[in-house]
Amino acid sequence: TGGSRTRGGRGRVFVFAHRPPPPPHQRRRRRPAPRRRRCPAPRRCIPDAGCLILALHSHIVRRHLLAPRRSSLGSVPAPPPPRTAIGVFIDIAIQRMDKLVRKRREEEDEEIMLFLLPALYLISNRGRVKRARHNSKLPGKERLKEILEGHEKNCLVAFRMEPSVFRDIATFLREKHLLRDTRDVSVEEKLGIFLFMMSHNASYEDLQHEFKHSGETIHRHIQSVFKVIPALVYRFVKPASGFGIHWKISTDQRFFPYFQNCLGAIDGTHVPITISAEKQAPYRNRKGTLSQNVMLVCDFDLKFTFLSSGWEGSATDARVLRSAMLGGFNVPEGKYYLVDGGYANTPSFIAPYRGVRYHLKKFGRGHQRPRNYKELFNHRHALLRNHIERAIGVLKKRFPILKVGTHHPIENQVKLPAAAVVFHNLIRMHDGDEGWLNNQPNSISPENFVDLPEGDNYYSNDVMSLSSQVDNGNSVRDIIAMNMWNDYTTMLGRGSPRINLIQAVSMHKKLSPRSTANTHKKGKSPKGGKSPKADRNRAKWTTGLEKGLVDLLLEHNNVCYKGQNGWSSEAWNRIYRLFKERFPYVPFTRVQVTDKERELKREYRALKEIRKQSGVSWNERLCMVEADEHLWKNIITSFGEKAKKFRTKAFPFYEAMGELHDGQTAEGTLNFTSIEPSQAAATQPSQAAATQSYEAAATQPSEAAATQPSEAAVTQPSEVAVTHRQPAQAAATQAISDDDDELRILDPPASTSMGKRGRSATSSRVDKRKQDGKVAEMMSRFLEMKAKQAEDEAKERERTNANENDFPLPMCIAVLDGMEEISEDEKVDAYDIFKDAQNRAIFMTAKDATRIKWR
Repeated sequence: TGGSRTRGGRGRVFVFAHRPPPPPHQRRRRRPAPRRRRCPAPRRCIPDAGCLILALHSHIVRRHLLAPRRSSLGSVPAPPPPRTAIGVFIDIAIQRMDKLVRKRREEEDEEIMLFLLPALYLISNRGRVKRARHNSKLPGKERLKEILEGHEKNCLVAFRMEPSVFRDIATFLREKHLLRDTRDVSVEEKLGIFLFMMSHNASYEDLQHEFKHSGETIHRHIQSVFKVIPALVYRFVKPASGFGIHWKISTDQRFFPYFQNCLGAIDGTHVPITISAEKQAPYRNRKGTLSQNVMLVCDFDLKFTFLSSGWEGSATDARVLRSAMLGGFNVPEGKYYLVDGGYANTPSFIAPYRGVRYHLKKFGRGHQRPRNYKELFNHRHALLRNHIERAIGVLKKRFPILKVGTHHPIENQVKLPAAAVVFHNLIRMHDGDEGWLNNQPNSISPENFVDLPEGDNYYSNDVMSLSSQVDNGNSVRDIIAMNMWNDYTTMLGRGSPRINLIQAVSMHKKLSPRSTANTHKKGKSPKGGKSPKADRNRAKWTTGLEKGLVDLLLEHNNVCYKGQNGWSSEAWNRIYRLFKERFPYVPFTRVQVTDKERELKREYRALKEIRKQSGVSWNERLCMVEADEHLWKNIITSFGEKAKKFRTKAFPFYEAMGELHDGQTAEGTLNFTSIEPSQAAATQPSQAAATQSYEAAATQPSEAAATQPSEAAVTQPSEVAVTHRQPAQAAATQAISDDDDELRILDPPASTSMGKRGRSATSSRVDKRKQDGKVAEMMSRFLEMKAKQAEDEAKERERTNANENDFPLPMCIAVLDGMEEISEDEKVDAYDIFKDAQNRAIFMTAKDATRIKWR
């Protein structure tokens, strides 16, 4: 089907067969011809010198200067010809023009962004009709006016206070310049938004719907109220002065003169908190929920006198109290507060007897009378300490936001209990009604309430400074209880065989056979001594055993065995089993091992606090604390007698315990108290003052009991009460004057409290400009970036001009004229090269021989 022919020499034959064309899917595609190099600029641009140089460069490369050549030998390429001055000039010019073209394109792209962003915004909203959301006929001002001028119950439900109290608080905030009226929102409306949020845990969407403002406006004004909360706390939450006796004690024979030195009651409560997952471990309480431990102190008028919030939910009540004492919470000499069993019994904080009936409902069953001095003391102690429980109950009932988690930042969540306490005190100062809360349904669904612990039921000996004062506290409590019991039996037990029998049995109680058997079970001998078995089972820990336990804890320090509340029960079973395998000769129980872990944790926490003291150092080699003698006295005063052991005892597990517990235990980093920081240092109690208070507290009850209460002792409240004034010193409270101790009740003028304000009142203020949020913000950022870029380019241009002045053009021409090897024509060509500063620099810095070749 075809012919053949011979091509070439040496007998090689090429046969070309004529075949039919292949199918379309097997045909090879031809490569497209290479495109010509075109100008990178748009088509409709004006040709400039760069375009002409680009065309000249292409022509020279294709034709003359830079075209590759072939040697006479065939495939070996010949070396390129020597480059002339015009070739070097063209290369330099092309490089500079490429930079200029790229820079011009970048500037055009940046400039088009000014038009592109608004265009994209308009395109994205194309077809949508923007409608005003808050166009109600009843705006926020009118809504607030309707609540305040309507029925009183409407204001109670919305703001948890009477209209008169609301107006007085708003007037006080305006007069002290803590809050200011803006063009669209008055001080009353700001206060109403904040109180509505606290009363109903309202979200920003709910507040927008209620007060007809944008989310940004609501957020801004809530933040403004949060900022003035510390100033209000420092003003209206002040510790008791210690002067006089409260009328509820002086007029009741059950409490006077036994509790005449009592200032109030202390208790801790938990408030829910919302925080990120990586920070949740310290805030996990014993019920597994997230909360902050808030310490509250109140007097017998149900007014709060001290507040400490922000401590993590895993912290005990005693640790929060110790932190408050270090922060300036001082008990006057000879005075004390009533606390529950979660605190240590000290001369300044009297706790009830343990293991004895305490709660009031236990005494109410069958009208049982106290059977001994301990029960009598606990009963009357509970009657007085019930004031703090009532105050906390009213506080959480009035502001249910303290029962649920909120959406606010963590810094504002710490201020929520403080805000509730401040408004509670202001309502009490204005004799606000609280009875309506009894029949008021919850404004928040109880399903949203967080399950929280009610406080510590027992003291865990985790604060050394309080544990060292327990003996003195027990003696003070016993003196008060015995005097109380003697007067009780004398007044009610005359001629009563039942009372005499109860007293005789309580004083000469004998052990029954059952109690004796229980005593034997606890490891005590019948004669009262310790049995040999108890001595044999006593845990005697050595440094090696402690190191083995710490190593096991480090091995199990992972998410498989340890949660946010510590090691799980299965983990402790495994740790105890491995501990017994490593130390089979030690007869320790699991309880003893867990107790040792708690002891190491307490020692590590105490050492960590001691190391924070000024002047204290840590010896890495000996693993001990080093300090001067006077510093050790301050440490023992602050942390108790148990801190003496750290003077001679090493703690080699400090780093290991830090790895186990840092970030997992409560540190009180967000702690906020009602005492100003400037006053905290001035109110620190000294050791001498503390000793005097112990002696005074121990002697006063006995002296008071020796004398019967007279008419002079039982005085009227107006004669006994003394107002304690404490000037504000912090900058946040400078706006509040020192002369008026209480909030003045003023009738706010109608022209300034409600309604539209005149233009003269707002002429000095800057009008709020309406912007289109995201687009305006993006455009402003872009303009700032361009302005900064222009400044940088100007500085770079100045720097370049300074470099150009180093090699001026006349100098280069003078040097060129002195070179006799260069002809006149070449000198004329060099003048064009000298127009560039870099070329002048190269020419002047090179040697003569190099200059000739470079041309």
